[in-house]
Amino acid sequence: MSLTMLSVALIAIAAYLIYLYFTRNFDYWKKRGVKGPKPKLIFGNFKDSITEKRNVGYLIDDIYRNYKKSEDFVGVFNANFPQLLILNPELAKQITTSDFSSFADNEASEWTKSSKDLLIRYHPFVLTGQEWKNRRSELIPSVTPAKIKSYYPNHVDATDLMLKYTGEVVCDVVFGLEAGTFKTETCDFMKVSRKLVSDFYNELGKLFISSCFPILRGVFKINFIKDDTANFYRNISKLAIESRLKGNDRNDVLQFLINMQEKNNISHDQFVGNQLMFILDGYDTTAVITAHVLLC
Repeated sequence: MSLTMLSVALIAIAAYLIYLYFTRNFDYWKKRGVKGPKPKLIFGNFKDSITEKRNVGYLIDDIYRNYKKSEDFVGVFNANFPQLLILNPELAKQITTSDFSSFADNEASEWTKSSKDLLIRYHPFVLTGQEWKNRRSELIPSVTPAKIKSYYPNHVDATDLMLKYTGEVVCDVVFGLEAGTFKTETCDFMKVSRKLVSDFYNELGKLFISSCFPILRGVFKINFIKDDTANFYRNISKLAIESRLKGNDRNDVLQFLINMQEKNNISHDQFVGNQLMFILDGYDTTAVITAHVLLC
């Protein structure tokens, strides 16, 4: 046998042995009658995650959607290591509650056994057996909902906080003025803007009823913006325009509206109406959304 043929044979044998090594567990779930997606050499079922093409969450979501109607769980492979992926929410709940004692040890425990980093080895997440149970029973009382509330006795109303923030932003950008929403609880701009939004939604109820029963349109006098509210915005708008025309030029919505007024000769009520569009669209709505984001 020539040296070339021997080299080719050795390379083929080596390649075959490498193939056997990386596929040695690929029949693991099949032997146990567990269905699942077909793994790929070296990468298992998470090739796109390992090659950084897609986040692993999307890959798991694909598997979930493909099997959720027919299976409570499926077998997958992280490289060539078999892992069980739970698809049924009730089964997942059972594992994390009543049967958790059988699933307490996790893969992270194996990663840290030989680690010299003592701080991570003593982290409760990677502890196992009785040591984990002891640490869990000691730490859980410190993180109960009641205990956490006692750590922060002064609660922050996220919606109120975000209403102050969006109110300050809208007043600054649309009127060019400082509202002072964070400086005082009796901020006029905040009080009137809240009243504006409240009145607007109240009138929407009347509008809905009159749309369903047109005969009642003459009964309901729909007035989205009350006179006192309208006059408040007219006055601060005049104040803002006067201040801006004195030379306090800025690149904001107020300046855009002033330029539009000079170009198109719009009335002051048209001017204020455009300003109120930003309040109704960006004050309450933005505050509610950002408040929910803060609480997530």
